[in-house]
Amino acid sequence: MTTLPFPLCLDKLLKKYTTKTQLFEYLDSQLNLFHRELYDVPTAVREDLIDDSRKVSLKLMSYNMLAQSLAKSSMFPNAGKLTSWKYRNQYLVYELIIRDADIYCLQELDSQYLEDWINFFKNIMGFNCEFVKYGSKNHGCFIAYSLEKFEASPDFFSSISFDDEIVDTEDTNIYNGAKLTRTSNIGALMVLNYKARYLENIGYVSTHKKGVIIGTAHLFWHPFGTFERTRQNYILLKKMQLLKQRYVEKDYKSFFMGDFNAQPYLAPYEAMTLSKPVKFEDNKESFYYLNGSMEYDFQNEKNPFSKDPKETECFYIPENMDIAKSLEDCFNKLPMRAISMYGHSYSKVDSINSIVKNHMEPEVSNSCGGFTGLLDYIFMVVEESDLKVDINKKYQNLYDSHKVDIKKLLQVPTLKSLKSDNEIMMAHVSGSDHFSIFCEIDIYL
Repeated sequence: MTTLPFPLCLDKLLKKYTTKTQLFEYLDSQLNLFHRELYDVPTAVREDLIDDSRKVSLKLMSYNMLAQSLAKSSMFPNAGKLTSWKYRNQYLVYELIIRDADIYCLQELDSQYLEDWINFFKNIMGFNCEFVKYGSKNHGCFIAYSLEKFEASPDFFSSISFDDEIVDTEDTNIYNGAKLTRTSNIGALMVLNYKARYLENIGYVSTHKKGVIIGTAHLFWHPFGTFERTRQNYILLKKMQLLKQRYVEKDYKSFFMGDFNAQPYLAPYEAMTLSKPVKFEDNKESFYYLNGSMEYDFQNEKNPFSKDPKETECFYIPENMDIAKSLEDCFNKLPMRAISMYGHSYSKVDSINSIVKNHMEPEVSNSCGGFTGLLDYIFMVVEESDLKVDINKKYQNLYDSHKVDIKKLLQVPTLKSLKSDNEIMMAHVSGSDHFSIFCEIDIYL
C-alpha cells in the first residue's frame, strides 16, 4: 500500500516550500508517482533544415484536475484518503511541475482555491494566468502561460459561455440547445504574443508580431449530451475562425486543449477532425446518441430509448434528423478543422495504445464511476479552404502543411498497465481521475 504524504493543503504547502526547486524536491521525495514516458516523436523536418531554421519550441499541457466537490469516496471507492484535498492537491502540484510546460490549460480548477493556484503559478512558476467560470459554479477553466516566452498581457482574451451561444446558419429554426438543458459549460480563448527578446534569442528580429491562439474548454458531460457537445465544438471552431481573420495563420498558430467529454469515434470529435463532407448518419452508433440526445429528459433522467444502442437498430425522429443535418451542413461549410496531436503522431511512439477505432488516439484518459474512455485532447486548429481535402494525405507531414513539427508526446498508459484496479486516481498514479496530456512542438517561423 502506497503511503500518502504528510497532509498539507495548498496554501500551507506554498508557505512551507516557497520555490519551484523546494516544492519539486519535497514532492518528488514523498509521492513516488507512477512514471510516464516522454516519447521522442520522429521528426518530420528534413535534416538539412533543422539547424538553419528559426523555430519556437512550445510545450503544451491539458489537465482536468477534478474539482474537489466531485472527489467523493462514493465515486472513487479505491482512492481512500486521496479524495481529501490536503493530500490530493500535492499530487496535482507535482504533476504540473514535472511536466514543465509553457502553457497549461486546466479544467475543473476549484474557485475556492483560486488564489492559491494564482500564487503557485505567479510566484512559483513565473507565469501569468486567467480563470473563467460559469455563474455560481464552483469550478472553471484556467490558462497559465510562461513569462519567459510571452508578453505579460494577452493581446486578446474572451470567455465562452456555451449556453449563450447560437449556431449561425441560414436555417433560423436550427436547434440551439434550449430544448435540452442549460449546461453551464464554459471555455476561454486567448491570444499570446511572443516576447521580442525571446524571438531575438532564437534569431528572429522583426517588428511584425507573432504568437499563438490558445483555447480551452470543458464540454457537456452527460452520456446523452452528444448533440450538445457537437454543437459546442462547432462554436469552438467558429470562434477560432473569427479570431484567425484578425490573427493570420502564418503568424499565429492555434491550439485548443481540454476535456471534450467525447470519445474519438463519436460525432463531436469526428465532425472536427475527419475529411469533409461530414455525414453524421454514417456512424450508426454515434448517430443513435446524437438523435437520442435531442429527446432525452434531462430533468427526470429519462431515456427515450428502451434498449442499448449496441443491441438495437436506431430509430430516427424526422425533426431531429433535420436538425442534425443543419448542424452537419454548418460543419461542412466552415473552412476550419482540428488536428489532434495525439491522433496524428501517437502511433509513431506507442503502437500498442493507438486504437484504430479511436482514430489512432490512446484508449483511455479518464476513469470514474464505472466509465472509462478518452475525453482529453490537444488540437491544432487550422484554416482549410478546400472543404473536400484528403486530411490523411495533406496533413501527414505537419511541417510541409503548416511548418509545425511534433517533437514529444507524453505517454498515456493503458489502464491494465496500472497497479490500481484500472483506476487513475490512486496514490501512486494521479491526483485526478484524468491523465494529463502533453506535447512539445516546434513552430518554424
